[in-house]
Amino acid sequence: MLDFPASVTQCADVRQGPLGTCWLMAPLIAGEVTVSGFCDRLILHSTGTLAIVDVGSAPVTTNIPAHAHDRSGSRDGTVNSATLIEAAAQTVLGSRLEGHLPFKGFQFLFGSPGAAIPALPGFARAALRAAAHALDSGRPVVAATLPRRRSFTLADEHNGRQVRITPNHVYAVVGHTQSKPGSDCSGGLLMRNPVLTGRTDIDVDALHLSADQLTEATMTLFIGPKPAPSRKGASTGQQAEHQ
Repeated sequence: MLDFPASVTQCADVRQGPLGTCWLMAPLIAGEVTVSGFCDRLILHSTGTLAIVDVGSAPVTTNIPAHAHDRSGSRDGTVNSATLIEAAAQTVLGSRLEGHLPFKGFQFLFGSPGAAIPALPGFARAALRAAAHALDSGRPVVAATLPRRRSFTLADEHNGRQVRITPNHVYAVVGHTQSKPGSDCSGGLLMRNPVLTGRTDIDVDALHLSADQLTEATMTLFIGPKPAPSRKGASTGQQAEHQ
């Protein structure tokens, strides 16, 4: 029997699979941060084999995968809304899903590509402030690293632990911290790698980076549009009228 939860209530339960869809899963997590239940409301209707997914400007009908072992899904590897949204992307874009920029993820999920702000030397604090303002105004934010030959580590701004930064990868920005009074620090961004670790607490699972570390990590911040009102209720009403 298909294990399909009624909703995805925590962005912590969205896990990227092996298909190279960080460009899609990170914006999806960011959408869940801005609107609780965002993932679930994209699923307009589902049966045992098919789902109607509300993405971009038009709903997409896609097959429901039997499992999420080789796909994105929940933390424990079961099928959830993220699985169906990734399947819808495969229906629209074809089998090769890797290699897209976050612009594509925002366009697919929200109908608009959003804007990019590189955290360049001298501009990183302004980029951080723009991202914090976007989060406070209900807009999703992600951060992408440039391609490098190998991964590298940075010290987490919050607790100093060394965290591996993956090149050519997209992280969801799940929050921000304020600057301390009397400090030159401009605060920081809390990010979550869509390829989850074994931790379950979203705050523990987040990476805290300062403006200078954003530059060191060669990150570009992508700010998406505000999520549009859900069409799920209207779709359900239309289905009832046809029955």
